[in-house]
Order: sequence, then C-alpha cells, then structure tokens
Amino acid sequence: MDFDFVFCHQPEKLYNILVSFNDKRYGQNMARFIFFHWVDCSQSRSSSAIPPSYLRQLEAIQQSDKAFFHTDISSKWLENNYRTEQTTKLNSDYVKNKTLTFPLSNDKFPEAVPLIRDVSNTIVFNHRWAKSTGVNRFEEYMEGLDYDVWCTDSKAPKEYKAQGLSRPKYRYLLENSLCSVCFVDSYATWNLSIQDGLSLKKPVLIYDHPTMRKVVGDDYPLFFKTKEDFQYKLKNLPTEFEWELPNYDEEFKENLTTEVNKILSKERKHIPKDAHNWLYCILNDINFKNDIIEQVQPNIQLNSVWQYIRRYLLEIGVKDNHNSPYVSYSIPSNLKKDLTLLTKNVKLELKPKQKSEKVVVKKHGWF
Repeated sequence: MDFDFVFCHQPEKLYNILVSFNDKRYGQNMARFIFFHWVDCSQSRSSSAIPPSYLRQLEAIQQSDKAFFHTDISSKWLENNYRTEQTTKLNSDYVKNKTLTFPLSNDKFPEAVPLIRDVSNTIVFNHRWAKSTGVNRFEEYMEGLDYDVWCTDSKAPKEYKAQGLSRPKYRYLLENSLCSVCFVDSYATWNLSIQDGLSLKKPVLIYDHPTMRKVVGDDYPLFFKTKEDFQYKLKNLPTEFEWELPNYDEEFKENLTTEVNKILSKERKHIPKDAHNWLYCILNDINFKNDIIEQVQPNIQLNSVWQYIRRYLLEIGVKDNHNSPYVSYSIPSNLKKDLTLLTKNVKLELKPKQKSEKVVVKKHGWF
C-alpha cells in the first residue's frame, strides 16, 4: 500500500505514528496534517493529575506540513502554558505561519419526532454539565426565574436532567422550547451546540466569549455578559428569530483541498532513476505495484525510492485507484500518447504476466 497523507486528529500522537511508518522504511515523502480538536493547557485539563501534553502538540506542529485549528485564536491557548519560566520558549509566529483554520458546521437534522411532555416553557442547556461549560454561572443567572430547564447531559442535577434524546426528538425539543443557552466562559476552541438552535431558527442566548464571536459573528444580538442582561433578554425573546451562519464545512474543505493540491503539485527536482521503467510497465497493462516491482526492482524493500517514484507518477498524470486495497495504477486515455514518449529510451524486457491479475502480498507487508 502507499500513503500520501497522514491526517492526525490527536496531534500529540503524531510522533508515534511516524515511528510506525519509519519502521517500515516509509514516510520520507508523506505529508502530515494535524487537526486540533482541543489544545492542551491548564484550562482544558479536567484534572491537575493529568500530565501536560502541550510539548507533544508543539512537536507535532514542528513535524507537520500544516496545523489546523478551529479558529485563529485557538493557538493562544498554547501560549497560556508559558506563563512561567521553563526549558522551552514558544515561537508564536512559527505556529501562526503553519496554521490554517477548520471551522465545523453542525450536523443536519432529520425530521422531528414529538415528545410527550410539554416543553413550551423550557430552556435547553445542550452542553456537558461541567465547570468548563459555565454551569456555576448558569445556576447563578437562573436564580429567581420560573422556567423549566432541560439539560442534555445525564450528569446534570436531577432537577435539570431529562431523558436522553434521539436526534429527531432533540430537534423537536429545540424547535418547541423557548431557546437554548450557552454559558461557556473559559476554555473553548469551537462550539457546535449553539449552531443547533440557530440552524432551526431558534434564539440562542450566548455568554459573550471570544470563541463564540468567531462562530456567530461580532454583531450577534443575543450575547449577554451580566445576570441582569441575561434575564432581560430571556424575558424579551423575539417571537421569530433567524441568524444565518457561514457554511463552515465548505470553508474547511477549501482550506484543506488547497493545501493538498499545493503538495501534490510540487515539481520534482529530479526524476527517480527507475520511474520511466515503472511507467513503461503501466503502459503495458502491468498495473499493480507489487507486479511492477517484480518486473523492475525485486529488491526494492531495501530502500525507499518507491515513494519518490510514486509521487512523480502522480505528478505526470498517472492515476491510482484509491478504492483498491492495493496500489493499482492506470493512465488516462488522453495522456497515453504523451507519456509513451517518455519511455522511448526504456530497455526493459518484461517477464510474462500472470494469467489473472492476482495480487501477491509479500510477507513483509511493506507494500
């Protein structure tokens, strides 16, 4: 098999992944993209007993081609680790230069399924029940108010907790309740829950927080900061509310595919020695990588040149059937004439093909 990219969603694990590839003499020509779904800092650790891993995350940024954060302010949480003197310093400019964003849209809802109970006087707290989501502030701000509260986390106190919901019933709850609320007041890199209500044209009261501003925009009308402001806006909710969010998935897709194409479009400084022999095999309907190796370089496992040959083949237009469990090359019909010219000096005597295109898997598992 061949791998062109590693997408690592736990950046602190990237080095382990690279060691695994390098043990198989693979990885010199493999791009590494890391995605930060959380940033390690004291505010994001649920317990002081959890050992810090931010140095591993910084190591991953160093070893990656691109680091993706949900917003451009997420990397500031890394800076929080450097409030005290220590053995390393953070090069914030280096991090920013390697960073792109990957904002995420909430999942689309299926058709609603009604609930038995009346939820018309209900406020929905659709977050984890934890200090990091502002539950202390939430309980303080709810003092003196006569509303039902539905918390979607089973760990919430019994006066707030309701039964777990399927997504169709969750939609019904959001659409038929008064509003949902967000009290996140400390660590946060992104938020999907506030998008749920907004996608159903329901008001969402949001504690004013820099990350939430990245999600809904600076001019969002239902931010609150004080208890008085929250209670006033809750008692004066608009009867109709609509707030359009950007298509964050499309933004993420554009950022990702642009970087993928940049890497795949890099030109080789030189053509690998046996690259045209490989091309000659493909032009002669020897498509599987293992079969090409038997024709050209039976001892290829002793070096890593196949990675550079592969990248060259992709650059000149050769296709790899990524749906095949093993590398299977082909050449588009419109390129055959031009690519045939590249093999005019090839002197390779092809061995007889097997009767069927049977893939022979070597015991090493390297290919």
